[in-house]
Amino acid sequence: MKDTKKADMYALGISAIALFMLFALRAPSVGRDIAGYKEMYENLAKNTKYDSDTYWTEKGYEMLEIFFGRVLKADWQVFLAVCNGISLFSYYYFIKKHSDDPIFSLIIYVLIGYIVFDLSAVRNMLAIAICLFVVPLFDKKGFWPAVIATLAIITIATQIHSSAYIFFLFYFFYKIPLNSITVFFFITIPVFFFGFRGQIIGWAISNFRKSAEDKGVSLGGNSLLYVLILLFTVLVFLIYVWQENGSIGESSALQKSKNKTAVSIDMFGKLDSSVLMPFRMVYIGAVFTIFTGTNIFARMAQYGLIFTIILLPNIISKLEIKSRFFVKTAAIALLAVYFYLFKVRQNELDFLPYVFYWNG
Repeated sequence: MKDTKKADMYALGISAIALFMLFALRAPSVGRDIAGYKEMYENLAKNTKYDSDTYWTEKGYEMLEIFFGRVLKADWQVFLAVCNGISLFSYYYFIKKHSDDPIFSLIIYVLIGYIVFDLSAVRNMLAIAICLFVVPLFDKKGFWPAVIATLAIITIATQIHSSAYIFFLFYFFYKIPLNSITVFFFITIPVFFFGFRGQIIGWAISNFRKSAEDKGVSLGGNSLLYVLILLFTVLVFLIYVWQENGSIGESSALQKSKNKTAVSIDMFGKLDSSVLMPFRMVYIGAVFTIFTGTNIFARMAQYGLIFTIILLPNIISKLEIKSRFFVKTAAIALLAVYFYLFKVRQNELDFLPYVFYWNG
């Protein structure tokens, strides 16, 4: 078991380095927003006087550009590599610490389309990565120190991309205890958002952008995909319960009853840390996707949906080995079809053809 875990960590590390090269060496034509980011960086690096009216990004990101472009005199490709390096290190640490199957997590990251989104969204990727450093503080003992550190880290992320403000809401929802009252709330809120989505988001867009225009920005998915993932998680959980209760062997009826109670207690204790946390976060992301649809606000949902990369491996890892193999294989096959149909064939966010920067 230790050797397997060590092999997984080596494979994850090598894969993270390969992803870093893929991100850092791409030409500005790879990713719809990259050419604009490059132009802004180079213009900002040349100016001797800072003009706040010329640049549309958050001040924290602009300060990073000024530091690398003017102080360090770094080329755009170096700046891009640093941003992607920080982001991928955060993802690596996140998967290593929270995933029961790191390589499966990496496969999900690619196939569900997060890699496509990240190839275009430099600031968004960096802001999400900063927010992920908060996750170890979610259940940390000592309320106020953890809360203060959490708020400070999220605030830093908001200075890279303002969409990170949504992580305050994600953190708040995570802290809501599960009971009969809150479960009713969690069930009814997506129904409410779905029913009023058109009116609510139409009003938000017109006020936020001072017009009714909707410049669609796709995350590479839709509400149905993430709802299906949540339903799939519940189904796998029910199979896990059935397997655990059905595997209690040759004891007497009384012993069986005691063992089942012990299994249930132990089972829910494990799910609290490894499954319920990502399930909650993906749930909130899915609700936000229902609320926002495919418009520009949808990128905020990504802060919760990124937890999919640990939710699916962690719930599937609870199954027996034989069941785990079939369920995992089926999940990868379905995600591969999804990736081809909705990412590759549509060339979402212009991530194809991939070109190295020295050929671009």
